[in-house]
Amino acid sequence: MATDSVRSMELAQWQAHQAGEDRRRRFLRSLPAYVLLGTFSASAILTFIWALIMSLRPNRELFTYGAWALPKVWAWQNYVDAWRQMRVGRYFLNTVLYSGVGTIGAVIIAACTAYVLARVKFRGRNLIYYLFLISLMIPGYLALVPRYFLMRNIGLVDTYVVIFLLAWTGGLSFNMFLLINFFETLPTELEEAAFIDGGNAWWIFWRVMFPLARPGIATIAIFTFMGQWNEFMIPLIYLRDPAKYPLALGLQILSFNATYSATHTKLFAGMIIFMVPILVMYLILKDRITEGLTVGAIKG
Repeated sequence: MATDSVRSMELAQWQAHQAGEDRRRRFLRSLPAYVLLGTFSASAILTFIWALIMSLRPNRELFTYGAWALPKVWAWQNYVDAWRQMRVGRYFLNTVLYSGVGTIGAVIIAACTAYVLARVKFRGRNLIYYLFLISLMIPGYLALVPRYFLMRNIGLVDTYVVIFLLAWTGGLSFNMFLLINFFETLPTELEEAAFIDGGNAWWIFWRVMFPLARPGIATIAIFTFMGQWNEFMIPLIYLRDPAKYPLALGLQILSFNATYSATHTKLFAGMIIFMVPILVMYLILKDRITEGLTVGAIKG
């Protein structure tokens, strides 16, 4: 009995030693990735902190003490001035409008298209699906010039409609491809039961199938909203009236103006106003993003 006890202890020690060795080997293999990602994360965090500190400094301190000194006086007024005097408030509301309407429309169009291609059998369905799939391989910048002339010819340049329209259709292929994986795996018995209960096609989609695809829908909604919030190129090409600019484009214009005026710290305040909402949104919904992508990958 004593011998068995000693052997059990030795086996347990050997297993603990092997487990420790395995952990060290895994850590050493992952060390380059940890260093790379840690360096990138640290640089992003330090950049945000520096921009936040700059936004709270009076402009005269920037020229007196340099760009790396801490504020002697905390200038919270920079945010008020940026919001009112530098039109950041107007740009912010435009960005909320473009992101909100663009996200709602993109989700509805992608969900309807994906549901039809996944659940309805008709001639040419596979051809349409592969055409959407092929469009994912075409760089979007190749369509900038012909798309601009198309929008100009139909009179949509410098309108809100062109921003909404491109938001709804710009990511349609990716959104549809993601949602098809959800709709294809839903049991047909659900549709049959809803049809027997008297539901029409739209009622079945909206009340039965759409809620079951919520993980994928939430994922594309978050990605679309973040993409529209950061959108710069499309407003730059299609908008002429500064009153319609989103925050990303408005801050770029303000940065040019800051070269000839003493508004640098107020510009940093505008940058923080631009970054904080999308950062908070990501921190709150990051688990939902991971869940949606993972479930879609498993179902596909």
